[in-house]
Amino acid sequence: MASMRSKQLMIWSATQGIRKYEDSKKVDEQIRDPLNALNHIELSTFPAIFVMLDFHHYLNDNVIVRKLRRKGRFDEIFFVDLPQPDEREEIFNSHIRKRKRDPGNFDRKAFTGNSEGFSGAEIEQAIIFSLFDAFVAGHDLTTDDICKSLKETVPLSQTMREQIDGIREWAGMRARPASRKQMFTVSAAGRRIEI
Repeated sequence: MASMRSKQLMIWSATQGIRKYEDSKKVDEQIRDPLNALNHIELSTFPAIFVMLDFHHYLNDNVIVRKLRRKGRFDEIFFVDLPQPDEREEIFNSHIRKRKRDPGNFDRKAFTGNSEGFSGAEIEQAIIFSLFDAFVAGHDLTTDDICKSLKETVPLSQTMREQIDGIREWAGMRARPASRKQMFTVSAAGRRIEI
Protein backbone atom coordinates (compact mmCIF):
# COMPACT_ATOMS: atom_id res chain seq x y z
CA MET A 1 0.00 0.00 0.00
CA ALA A 2 1.32 3.44 -0.97
CA SER A 3 2.10 5.78 1.90
CA MET A 4 0.14 8.99 2.20
CA ARG A 5 2.24 12.13 1.85
CA SER A 6 1.73 15.00 4.27
CA LYS A 7 -0.12 18.05 3.04
CA GLN A 8 0.91 21.56 3.96
CA LEU A 9 -0.80 24.93 4.08
CA MET A 10 1.63 27.81 4.53
CA ILE A 11 0.41 31.31 5.26
CA TRP A 12 3.03 34.07 5.09
CA SER A 13 2.38 37.49 6.57
CA ALA A 14 4.78 40.42 6.79
CA THR A 15 3.88 40.82 10.46
CA GLN A 16 3.70 37.19 11.60
CA GLY A 17 6.12 35.28 9.41
CA ILE A 18 5.16 31.84 8.15
CA ARG A 19 2.39 29.89 9.80
CA LYS A 20 2.65 26.33 8.62
CA TYR A 21 0.01 23.65 8.97
CA GLU A 22 0.99 20.05 8.31
CA ASP A 23 -1.87 17.56 8.22
CA SER A 24 -4.06 20.15 10.01
CA LYS A 25 -1.54 20.68 12.84
CA LYS A 26 -0.05 24.15 13.28
CA VAL A 27 3.75 24.43 13.16
CA ASP A 28 5.06 28.00 13.59
CA GLU A 29 8.16 29.25 11.86
CA GLN A 30 9.20 32.86 12.21
CA ILE A 31 10.38 33.70 8.71
CA ARG A 32 9.48 37.32 8.08
CA ASP A 33 11.57 38.13 5.02
CA PRO A 34 9.63 37.30 1.82
CA LEU A 35 12.72 36.07 -0.05
CA ASN A 36 13.55 33.63 2.75
CA ALA A 37 9.90 32.56 2.78
CA LEU A 38 10.07 31.83 -0.95
CA ASN A 39 13.29 29.86 -0.53
CA HIS A 40 11.74 27.91 2.34
CA ILE A 41 8.80 26.98 0.13
CA GLU A 42 11.04 25.91 -2.75
CA LEU A 43 12.92 23.56 -0.42
CA SER A 44 9.68 22.01 0.87
CA THR A 45 9.24 18.41 -0.28
CA PHE A 46 5.53 18.29 0.57
CA PRO A 47 2.70 19.33 -1.73
CA ALA A 48 1.63 22.73 -0.39
CA ILE A 49 -0.79 25.57 -0.77
CA PHE A 50 0.98 28.84 -0.11
CA VAL A 51 -0.87 32.06 0.78
CA MET A 52 0.84 35.45 1.06
CA LEU A 53 -0.87 38.13 3.13
CA ASP A 54 0.11 41.81 3.29
CA PHE A 55 2.18 41.37 0.14
CA HIS A 56 1.21 44.79 -1.21
CA HIS A 57 4.00 46.27 0.94
CA TYR A 58 6.52 44.61 -1.40
CA LEU A 59 5.02 45.44 -4.83
CA ASN A 60 7.64 48.14 -5.43
CA ASP A 61 10.53 45.81 -4.59
CA ASN A 62 11.66 44.63 -8.04
CA VAL A 63 13.82 41.78 -6.71
CA ILE A 64 10.91 40.22 -4.83
CA VAL A 65 8.41 40.77 -7.65
CA ARG A 66 10.83 39.23 -10.20
CA LYS A 67 11.41 36.20 -7.99
CA LEU A 68 7.66 35.82 -7.52
CA ARG A 69 6.82 36.06 -11.20
CA ARG A 70 9.48 33.61 -12.38
CA LYS A 71 7.86 30.95 -14.55
CA GLY A 72 7.03 27.88 -12.52
CA ARG A 73 7.23 29.64 -9.15
CA PHE A 74 3.53 29.25 -8.48
CA ASP A 75 0.76 27.50 -10.35
CA GLU A 76 -1.45 30.56 -10.04
CA ILE A 77 -1.46 33.98 -8.40
CA PHE A 78 -4.86 35.13 -7.15
CA PHE A 79 -5.89 38.61 -6.07
CA VAL A 80 -8.41 38.87 -3.23
CA ASP A 81 -10.22 42.20 -3.47
CA LEU A 82 -12.70 43.73 -1.06
CA PRO A 83 -15.85 41.63 -0.68
CA GLN A 84 -18.78 42.07 -3.06
CA PRO A 85 -22.37 42.59 -1.70
CA ASP A 86 -23.27 38.88 -1.49
CA GLU A 87 -19.90 38.13 0.14
CA ARG A 88 -20.41 40.97 2.64
CA GLU A 89 -23.82 39.56 3.51
CA GLU A 90 -22.20 36.21 4.32
CA ILE A 91 -19.60 37.99 6.46
CA PHE A 92 -22.37 39.76 8.37
CA ASN A 93 -24.21 36.46 8.85
CA SER A 94 -21.08 34.81 10.17
CA HIS A 95 -20.23 37.57 12.67
CA ILE A 96 -23.83 37.91 13.85
CA ARG A 97 -23.98 34.14 14.46
CA LYS A 98 -20.63 34.34 16.25
CA ARG A 99 -22.27 36.79 18.68
CA LYS A 100 -25.07 34.26 19.39
CA ARG A 101 -27.75 36.06 17.37
CA ASP A 102 -29.92 34.94 14.48
CA PRO A 103 -29.02 36.73 11.20
CA GLY A 104 -32.65 36.25 10.11
CA ASN A 105 -33.69 38.85 12.69
CA PHE A 106 -31.78 41.58 10.85
CA ASP A 107 -32.15 43.41 7.53
CA ARG A 108 -28.90 42.19 6.02
CA LYS A 109 -29.55 44.00 2.72
CA ALA A 110 -29.36 47.27 4.71
CA PHE A 111 -25.95 46.17 5.95
CA THR A 112 -24.59 45.42 2.50
CA GLY A 113 -25.88 48.76 1.21
CA ASN A 114 -24.11 50.62 4.01
CA SER A 115 -20.84 48.67 3.82
CA GLU A 116 -19.60 49.30 0.27
CA GLY A 117 -15.78 49.16 0.30
CA PHE A 118 -15.57 47.52 3.74
CA SER A 119 -13.20 44.66 4.47
CA GLY A 120 -14.29 41.66 6.53
CA ALA A 121 -12.35 42.98 9.53
CA GLU A 122 -14.08 46.37 9.28
CA ILE A 123 -17.47 44.65 9.16
CA GLU A 124 -16.59 42.65 12.27
CA GLN A 125 -15.51 45.78 14.13
CA ALA A 126 -18.73 47.58 13.15
CA ILE A 127 -20.72 44.72 14.70
CA ILE A 128 -18.58 44.80 17.85
CA PHE A 129 -19.01 48.58 18.22
CA SER A 130 -22.76 48.29 17.65
CA LEU A 131 -22.97 45.64 20.39
CA PHE A 132 -21.38 48.11 22.83
CA ASP A 133 -23.78 50.85 21.71
CA ALA A 134 -26.79 48.55 22.13
CA PHE A 135 -25.60 47.49 25.61
CA VAL A 136 -25.16 51.12 26.71
CA ALA A 137 -28.63 51.96 25.32
CA GLY A 138 -30.08 49.02 27.26
CA HIS A 139 -31.47 46.96 24.39
CA ASP A 140 -30.46 44.00 22.25
CA LEU A 141 -28.64 44.51 18.97
CA THR A 142 -30.76 45.87 16.11
CA THR A 143 -30.32 46.56 12.39
CA ASP A 144 -30.28 50.30 13.19
CA ASP A 145 -27.40 49.83 15.66
CA ILE A 146 -25.27 48.08 13.05
CA CYS A 147 -26.16 50.57 10.28
CA LYS A 148 -25.28 53.49 12.61
CA SER A 149 -21.90 51.91 13.34
CA LEU A 150 -21.27 51.35 9.62
CA LYS A 151 -22.08 55.00 8.84
CA GLU A 152 -19.66 56.17 11.55
CA THR A 153 -16.83 54.05 10.11
CA VAL A 154 -14.51 55.32 7.39
CA PRO A 155 -13.16 52.20 5.66
CA LEU A 156 -9.58 51.85 4.45
CA SER A 157 -10.94 51.76 0.89
CA GLN A 158 -11.60 55.49 1.36
CA THR A 159 -8.63 56.53 3.48
CA MET A 160 -6.16 54.58 1.32
CA ARG A 161 -7.96 54.79 -2.04
CA GLU A 162 -4.81 55.55 -4.06
CA GLN A 163 -2.86 52.62 -2.63
CA ILE A 164 -5.75 50.22 -3.15
CA ASP A 165 -6.19 51.43 -6.75
CA GLY A 166 -2.45 50.80 -7.27
CA ILE A 167 -2.75 47.26 -5.89
CA ARG A 168 -5.79 46.63 -8.11
CA GLU A 169 -3.92 47.96 -11.13
CA TRP A 170 -0.98 45.65 -10.41
CA ALA A 171 -3.29 42.68 -9.88
CA GLY A 172 -5.41 43.47 -12.93
CA MET A 173 -2.46 42.65 -15.17
CA ARG A 174 -0.70 39.96 -13.12
CA ALA A 175 -3.20 37.93 -11.11
CA ARG A 176 -6.46 36.05 -11.39
CA PRO A 177 -9.38 37.37 -9.38
CA ALA A 178 -10.24 35.14 -6.42
CA SER A 179 -13.90 36.14 -6.45
CA ARG A 180 -16.36 35.18 -9.15
CA LYS A 181 -17.66 38.74 -9.29
CA GLN A 182 -14.44 40.58 -8.65
CA MET A 183 -14.06 43.93 -10.30
CA PHE A 184 -10.80 45.72 -11.00
CA THR A 185 -11.09 49.49 -11.13
CA VAL A 186 -8.16 51.53 -12.31
CA SER A 187 -8.80 55.20 -11.65
CA ALA A 188 -5.80 56.61 -13.48
CA ALA A 189 -6.71 54.90 -16.74
CA GLY A 190 -10.40 55.53 -16.12
CA ARG A 191 -11.36 51.98 -17.03
CA ARG A 192 -13.35 49.34 -15.27
CA ILE A 193 -13.04 45.65 -15.93
CA GLU A 194 -15.83 43.43 -14.66
CA ILE A 195 -15.16 39.72 -14.39
